[in-house]
Amino acid sequence: MSWKPNLSSFPHKEGSKTLLWKAFDKIQPAIIEDRLKDDKGMFAINTNKGVLVAKKYIYGYIVSAHMRAVVSAYNQRKRLILYIDDIRKFYSFKPDEILRNSEENIRGKAVMLNWNIKLGEKLEVLT
Repeated sequence: MSWKPNLSSFPHKEGSKTLLWKAFDKIQPAIIEDRLKDDKGMFAINTNKGVLVAKKYIYGYIVSAHMRAVVSAYNQRKRLILYIDDIRKFYSFKPDEILRNSEENIRGKAVMLNWNIKLGEKLEVLT
């Protein structure tokens, strides 16, 4: 039996970036404080700039994120930062406004929150 490395905690490779890592690379310099995961994998990155989530596109004016990401941002008094890939833009949201003005959506075992993108503000530069 040959030795095999455990790659489950290995940092992402340049050739196999997920959308979340692509978004993280765009907000550099940022410091990773934690990675939020469920049974399907990582759904948010907790950084010194906020809790980062990413989506491929907007559905009408509705965006969504994992409820645990929103609650994590709320508990830490951080903003939720959403990257939308098809328009290559970042939006910032106050998690308490999301919690007051969202609807739950169950996807498998995950509880997602859906809300209107107009609750947030478009970010030109992350500081």
